[in-house]
Amino acid sequence: MFSPNNSTHDHAQSQLPDGATALLGKGFINEIRFSPDGDWLAVASAIGIWIYNTNTGEELDLSTWHTSIITSICFSPDGSTLASGHGDGTVQLWDVATRLHKTTFSEHTRCVNSVAYSPDGCTLASAGEDNIVRLWNAATGKPIETFTEYKGGVTSVCFSPDGHILASPDTLKTSAQVPLHYHL
Repeated sequence: MFSPNNSTHDHAQSQLPDGATALLGKGFINEIRFSPDGDWLAVASAIGIWIYNTNTGEELDLSTWHTSIITSICFSPDGSTLASGHGDGTVQLWDVATRLHKTTFSEHTRCVNSVAYSPDGCTLASAGEDNIVRLWNAATGKPIETFTEYKGGVTSVCFSPDGHILASPDTLKTSAQVPLHYHL
């Protein structure tokens, strides 16, 4: 995911579309996440995911592996995978060390607003503007469970520290807690 031997400026400029001469700005920032060890900071923006070394503040990379605007990001608990939620309704998993695409989850029909790993890293939750929260097997990408009782777009999702409760707000309600129907 990181290319410390290349300057971010050169890397970002090399990925410009035909006819463009320069990259100006970093795009609208949607979310910022630290890696579990605290060494990296990932910034989801409208143009890609910026990676920073938190020890030096250096911009290391602009990753543009996405298919649409990146709305949400999260690292797996072991830091080996970065999940990204997208405006096109997909969730993508990327290997942090190799920058290789691992899998795409594509069951949402509208923008994915939030992604979160369970504490053990086995389950990934995604919440979207399609009023749905989905649970995925993080290793296989297979759907585990779908919660559809939301009335408004779901803006965020998070697991309790023990992984037994998934909390997510409904934009038309104050809040909702969805108990998991299995033990992680």
